[in-house]
Amino acid sequence: MKTRRWRQTGAALIAAGIVSTGCSQPKSAPSNRPGTAVLDTKQVAAALPDTNAVPPGWTKTKTPQHDDTPQDTGRTAHATAGYHAPDLDGTVTFSISSFHSTTTATEHLTFSRTQYDSGVAPLTLPGTDQAFSTHGCLVESLCNASIHAQVGTTVISINIDTNTHNYHSPDPQTLNTVTRMQITRIQQTQQGKTPTATTP
Repeated sequence: MKTRRWRQTGAALIAAGIVSTGCSQPKSAPSNRPGTAVLDTKQVAAALPDTNAVPPGWTKTKTPQHDDTPQDTGRTAHATAGYHAPDLDGTVTFSISSFHSTTTATEHLTFSRTQYDSGVAPLTLPGTDQAFSTHGCLVESLCNASIHAQVGTTVISINIDTNTHNYHSPDPQTLNTVTRMQITRIQQTQQGKTPTATTP
């Protein structure tokens, strides 16, 4: 079933905010890069940003959720964490899924993109195989923006829901900043390092 139809709030708003920070048109990523490492439940949980990694003033909205996913889904692990963001007047949710192979991760993200009716834009983010953004408003006071990206065998989603007025989309710069932080934490984990990346 596809997602609920959201009202578009400026076709290139979120995409423009990301591209302006150095992203360009999609390119194929090398198949032999470090992202081919498969993460387990403990590693996926560690890669989620803690309170030291997110912008000042953000507080956790719920305890991070971790689970071992059935083998037939192709996922090895999944975890989510949510934060209340006063500066955005909303909430931010981070989601990480690890897969058995880059092929399965690609298939998952490709399918995820088809679940959106509108407000979708392709992105190229450094360190990712593929990525796209979504944005829109369900009603005047509830707007959403998200980025979904594949980092080798791992797929991440960062979602911002804001209480706004006049169909204003969430700040694209903030979304871009926390996405880059999450990508770096995934890369560090895939390299066998302790994830230490934080937002500027």
